[in-house]
Amino acid sequence: MDMSLPPLHRLKILDLSQHAPGPFATMILGDLGAEVTHVVHPAASSGPSYFQQVLDDPLFGIRFSSKDTLMRNKRSIALDLKTESGREVCRQLALQCDAMVVEMRPGKLAKFGLDHASLKVANPGLITCYISGYGSDGPRAQSAGHDLNYVALSGALELMRDSNGEPLQPQNILADYAGGGYLAVIGILAALAARARTGQGQEIDVGMLDGALLTLADLFSAPLNGIGRVSNWRSTLGGGLPNYRCYRCSDGRYLAVAALEKRFCETLLSELNLAHLLDDLDNGRNNASVTQALASAFGEKPRVYWLDLFDGKDVCVTPVLEMAEIVDEPQVRARELVVDRFGVHQIAPAPRFSETPSSIRSAPAQPGYHTKEILVELGYDQMSIERIIASGAVGLGTP
Repeated sequence: MDMSLPPLHRLKILDLSQHAPGPFATMILGDLGAEVTHVVHPAASSGPSYFQQVLDDPLFGIRFSSKDTLMRNKRSIALDLKTESGREVCRQLALQCDAMVVEMRPGKLAKFGLDHASLKVANPGLITCYISGYGSDGPRAQSAGHDLNYVALSGALELMRDSNGEPLQPQNILADYAGGGYLAVIGILAALAARARTGQGQEIDVGMLDGALLTLADLFSAPLNGIGRVSNWRSTLGGGLPNYRCYRCSDGRYLAVAALEKRFCETLLSELNLAHLLDDLDNGRNNASVTQALASAFGEKPRVYWLDLFDGKDVCVTPVLEMAEIVDEPQVRARELVVDRFGVHQIAPAPRFSETPSSIRSAPAQPGYHTKEILVELGYDQMSIERIIASGAVGLGTP
């Protein structure tokens, strides 16, 4: 056995997802060596994507472009699942794959005859991972929603409030990527392990609300059992502790201070010439005044001054970096966490494996670029390919 091959070598994934959670999950699976085939609508292969047309935001507008990191290690085929020919091609792909990832409201795929129950008859080992906002059942199962909705319902925003107590609107990380994408990867890997034992595939129901709540499982231990008040948490790790918050420096840059343990606090306050505040910090009765003292101290010098002062000392202080700055962060550079592959600057695969490394093996796939190649592999001859292209059931991408 070649131990240099990636962990998921030869595993086949069919990706029917379009938004953040699914493509993120299949990117990870692709990094781990899986062969991912991504399905898009033919309209996406003929011009600017939906995201580019309706959103003037580079974080969205980059989707399905040549710089879209989520499309690395994938091939792309354009299929119109509302057509019989498009559904048939998709069905053939599903019958050859190990796992299928879907981002549709519950029940929609069954209308196309491409649901797990229909496909498992011919492919009993198939694993189908459904990603939706609220899961497959319950009163909200068919409701529309986005990350902010799922995070709001999870209770997380009670812990994310500004100084006036107003809920913050966080970037779509908690529900979309953690609660959706990561949970989908975990589910698929677990189902693969189960299949190795039983020989049978199964359905995986990933609700992003479920995933957001699971991420908060530790934090819910207390309130679900009537212990303490959640509002008190905001006076600790939610920014209320003087030694666990961000501070503005004289140049407008910020530092993240996380000196929770006493030995870190002692060093921090000593370096700031504020050692006399240690008792106040310990008893927690004068947090506001200690916070003001720290804010005044940090506000007297630029960020680089403080970083030089704390360099090599255990104080748990780091810069709050802008995204453009991370490429120059020494730790990021040392571990090559940002790489240039195929002319695209991107975040490197993680985690690292000592014997079966993950990798970036291909550039981000353009919508529909591999349509002909995949159809040929499925056994379609040139005449058949031309016919279904002309019918609009499939689309061709551009290099």
